[in-house]
Amino acid sequence: MLKHYIIFIFCLIIITININAQEFDFLSKLNIDIQNFKKDNDLLNASIGIYAVDINSGIVLTDINSDLSLVPASTLKIITTSAALEIFGKDYRFETTVQYDGIIDSSGILWGNIYIKGGGDPTLGSKMFNKYYYEPFFIDQWTEAIKNLGIKTISGSIIGDSQIFGEEYIQDTWIWGDIGNYYGPCISGLSIFDNEYEVIVKPGLKTGDSTTILRINPELKGIKFYNKLVTSTYDNSNIFGSLYDDKRYITGTIPIKNNEYVIKGSLPNPTLLAAQSLNDNLIKHGVFIAQAPTTSTSNDYINLKNNRKNIFITYSPTLEEILYYTNTYSMNLYAEALLKQIGLNYDKNNKSESNVSKLIRFWNSKGIDTKGLFLNDGCGLSRYSGVTARQLVDILVYMKTKSKYFDSFYNSLPIAGKSGSLKHMCNNSSAEGNIHAKTGYITRVRSYTGYVKTKSGKDVAFAIMVNNFSCSPAEMKNKIEKIMIDFSELSF
Repeated sequence: MLKHYIIFIFCLIIITININAQEFDFLSKLNIDIQNFKKDNDLLNASIGIYAVDINSGIVLTDINSDLSLVPASTLKIITTSAALEIFGKDYRFETTVQYDGIIDSSGILWGNIYIKGGGDPTLGSKMFNKYYYEPFFIDQWTEAIKNLGIKTISGSIIGDSQIFGEEYIQDTWIWGDIGNYYGPCISGLSIFDNEYEVIVKPGLKTGDSTTILRINPELKGIKFYNKLVTSTYDNSNIFGSLYDDKRYITGTIPIKNNEYVIKGSLPNPTLLAAQSLNDNLIKHGVFIAQAPTTSTSNDYINLKNNRKNIFITYSPTLEEILYYTNTYSMNLYAEALLKQIGLNYDKNNKSESNVSKLIRFWNSKGIDTKGLFLNDGCGLSRYSGVTARQLVDILVYMKTKSKYFDSFYNSLPIAGKSGSLKHMCNNSSAEGNIHAKTGYITRVRSYTGYVKTKSGKDVAFAIMVNNFSCSPAEMKNKIEKIMIDFSELSF
């Protein structure tokens, strides 16, 4: 009997040792890969922050400079989008309202103006939301509603009103090379068409040939384009120009292989384009308008506070839907609009505090240690922002364990090997489909933060940030991908 008991105990010990050895193997591989990552010659001059925890137990799986403030790039969006969910709820919608002032006489003359009052909807007219804005076309809806009032002539103007956010602006810490391009958008209380336009260009017949601008979509009245694009084998195009600027300079190269090539720029004045679009559509449908379209930020209308009557309200997609595109497709405009809404609605009585200060204070109120959290925008395009890996992970843990909107947040993140900026990462590995994470990239910055479902079914929150690496962005991505796969293979 004693012999059998000893054999049983011995077998149990062997099994335990084997299980622990397996756990050790996976943890050991992770630790070895991270140590090699730190010693990589391409990271000799880099700053690195890595932090990962088991969400259920709170056990720290790895900690490399987790309290070092680093430039986060677009992983900063998780700070903004998760706060927006907590403050507004997943079903929140923005409103854009068409209004008029003055009187409508019996002959169909409106002795006044038509207004498009922006409510901060960053998605108005976005092709990504067809069912909201194109089925039917939202500007046709506005036109029909105006005509249904019996209006045939407008004595005044179509006025775009973006005053909910104040005057249009571009973040002052974004670099000059970004703000003319679609990803450096003007922020307006009345946005339209994702605040971007397309330049359709015809390349030359051979490398080094000049190019020809075929058309601009939508048409930008009064904007002069200077085309310095050259035909090449790759896209390295750039658009220079700023808010309200009536000139745009296009430089760099576009590929030779296409008959037409599309590059995207940031609208110089989205509020005016919204007014022009409605103005042109009304004229097309037989309404005479006496004065040219304008905006509430022009000198003539900046202090206008007359009584207005509502004509039509256009509702945005839900915040849950907006967040999906914000995080999966890294929409800077959407993140900045959410930051503005947070500034307007969180602690409304404190109107002098900046938007980013309110965002930081919100997370501090939720128990996040915000020391070392430096924010200069809501999307991560600014190089002046600083975030720690621990802060990103702590927010992820909060959303998983305390937020009733976790599913909406989790589903907004790109999925490894499946969607968004992670579609071509971790393919055919244990991480494929098991990592939901936000990515971030600007020059010399690569960052990833999100959730991993491990082989053993555990939930891990992680953040990896690298600043000032010396290899190519693609090589840096591959180095980080290896660690992300290691996370997914853990079996603790």
